[in-house]
Amino acid sequence: MAKVPTILFMMVVVLVDPIHGAPQVPCFFIFGDSLVDNGNNNNLLTRAKVNYQPYGIGIDFLTGPTGRFCNGRTTVDILAQLLGFENLIPPFATSNKGPDILKGLNYASGATGIRVETGSQLGGHISLDQQLLNHQVTAILYTYKKKKNTTSPDEISSAQVHRPMPTKKSMPTKFRRGKPNPANFVGIDLCRRNFVARVNNIGQCAAGQTPCQNRSEYVFWDGFHPTEALNQITGIRTYTAFDPSDAYPMGISHLVQLRL
Repeated sequence: MAKVPTILFMMVVVLVDPIHGAPQVPCFFIFGDSLVDNGNNNNLLTRAKVNYQPYGIGIDFLTGPTGRFCNGRTTVDILAQLLGFENLIPPFATSNKGPDILKGLNYASGATGIRVETGSQLGGHISLDQQLLNHQVTAILYTYKKKKNTTSPDEISSAQVHRPMPTKKSMPTKFRRGKPNPANFVGIDLCRRNFVARVNNIGQCAAGQTPCQNRSEYVFWDGFHPTEALNQITGIRTYTAFDPSDAYPMGISHLVQLRL
């Protein structure tokens, strides 16, 4: 089968709160590309959107196509469940910016890359810089709403916007230096290996096709994106960091134990 090399990325932000209870952390913010986009591209003029079948097919995702580039849950959906969130983190584009932002938002956008111009050949997308600007707005609203709901809130400063970093490991390190307080960043780097589904000329599933029934036995859903089966493995390894290469600089389970 044809192999198209590419590098996909995601970054998660966990806001650590000294209050104990479920979920393990009060907030979960997500930045990245199509690996973790959960619908932010649906209303954009772009070829990089998948709000059609067979994405989210059948029992793999009970609500049907959502804009996730997968047959079911993404890695960050798995992480949200491992962290104890009752509901999956909603997309920034359709959030009402009300109570949702107190638990987190997903800013990711399909076709986004480290460079601002990455993905422009496919149409509209939300660059990483714009995702961070969107989070600045959220941080202000988060602080305001938290003040209204607690007597001793932790102040959250605006996130600084950083230009793309020269290496993948330097990016989370530099974000950690300018992070909103109290927050921590973990970077998860994923790369494409092979795929099994019939795809169109940009590597996405062709609309309306009937995919194989034994999807849990495969690694990739389309030309670039993993199946839910692999996302479950990746989510668990990211959470526990069995190997130092699974997450940098630490696993999510270690991250949430930090008290700053």
